[in-house]
Amino acid sequence: MTNLVELHQSLYLSDLPTSIYKTTLAFLTPQEQGISNLISKVWYEALKSRIRQFSLMQSITGLPLRELEILMDYPNLIERLAHQKLNQNLDPTNKFIGRFLSKVIEYKASYDPEEMISFLSSLSEKKREAISRLCFNKCIVLDSHITQVFHLCPNLKYLDLKETHITREGLSCTPEKNN
Repeated sequence: MTNLVELHQSLYLSDLPTSIYKTTLAFLTPQEQGISNLISKVWYEALKSRIRQFSLMQSITGLPLRELEILMDYPNLIERLAHQKLNQNLDPTNKFIGRFLSKVIEYKASYDPEEMISFLSSLSEKKREAISRLCFNKCIVLDSHITQVFHLCPNLKYLDLKETHITREGLSCTPEKNN
């Protein structure tokens, strides 16, 4: 009995393998992941891993746009995630990075279309090629923005423009491969 009590007293959270922390992070919201590095050095190290960053991107992709605003208070976080090179094993077809980037672009378009274009322009060609869907529903995008989006996102196949001010002239610039 004494051995069991001694064993119980000697087990600490920090004794768990790092892989447990990385797996656990996938179940936390982006906000919880952001503050978890304050808990301990072990959590902080787990947060720096590529798997953790991938998990954070997955969490962000699932957020409604209105909740994404909280994370925009940390622009370096979003920029770092958007520009990092992911392990091809985590996202071999770039579908996931495309969904993440689409979410960020949609948020930026809803508040500042010029910032959205600037962000898109800062991405590598490979990252922009991963974007196949965008929703600008109720955004203040103009024809000139749409022209730039078509130019910057060559694989764009779906574009939601409900309740926008886009004209036929704006859509006339649609490249044939995007039709």
